[in-house]
Amino acid sequence: MPTQKSINPYAGFLVGWSILMDFIHSNGQLFVCSAVLFSSFPSVPAYVRALNLLIIATIIDVVEDIKYKKVNAPLSNEK
Repeated sequence: MPTQKSINPYAGFLVGWSILMDFIHSNGQLFVCSAVLFSSFPSVPAYVRALNLLIIATIIDVVEDIKYKKVNAPLSNEK
């Protein structure tokens, strides 16, 4: 991890855990919101709900990963 090499191994450890917790937290919010929305439309089949949830969670994770790479690139010494 770039933070581990450029700043300190302990800082890299904390940054890694904070990124992981952010991914878990954002997906947790997504699941709660989807439960509320899907309970409003009970006629939608379960497999459609699951597929939509999987697609939305994947898009959110990819966007967050791109965001973190853009933020970390200027801060790291690696190319």
